[in-house]
Amino acid sequence: MMTNLLKAVFGLVLIIIFHIPRLIYQCLLVSYSYVFNNVENLTANPKEHIKRAQKLLSSKHNSTLLYAALELRFAVERMVKGELLFKEKVSLNTWRKRDPSIHARALRGNDNRIDNSYQIYFIAKRINEKIPVGVYKPFPLEKVKQIDGKLGDLLHANYDFNLGVCNDPWYIKTRRFLNETAGYLQALENGNTKFYAYADDSNYELVVKELGPGHESEQ
Repeated sequence: MMTNLLKAVFGLVLIIIFHIPRLIYQCLLVSYSYVFNNVENLTANPKEHIKRAQKLLSSKHNSTLLYAALELRFAVERMVKGELLFKEKVSLNTWRKRDPSIHARALRGNDNRIDNSYQIYFIAKRINEKIPVGVYKPFPLEKVKQIDGKLGDLLHANYDFNLGVCNDPWYIKTRRFLNETAGYLQALENGNTKFYAYADDSNYELVVKELGPGHESEQ
């Protein structure tokens, strides 16, 4: 009987000091995964807006086009403002603006270095080597203005097309523009490094890269 009692006490202690903390830990992991790995949550990541836009566009329902446009508008704003985070001497008034074109102009100011593409290296002075860190790809001001302007037009009531006609040229043209824009933004965002995070740091060297063919002519 004493043996059974000891086993019961040991089992109870084991539950308290091992199984319950383990269960709590597993619950925390599940909770964390649900909150932070749930792509339906809003985050500051432009890629998620682009991904949702592409999903909406793949549905082929014309009623989702404007929601795709809204997602892409968020993506543009987050891409430009994400770069602005690293630029020094940005006025509070400019920062509070909601217009990506204004932010894109503020990124340049009197400094047009940001319009080049760069390979970024960390300068390891002790071993006298340059270590690749990443690549910066520019989002040209005119491209920002062009995309933002067209997206802005889509997000206002339009009376110049037949709402109930599924093959109206407006739908076809709009879907093409949104698909091209999503592809352009996705290619630009993937693997891109923030210019001002490294541009004025003496520990890094930025080497100008030739822009790929068709960079300016996309869309």
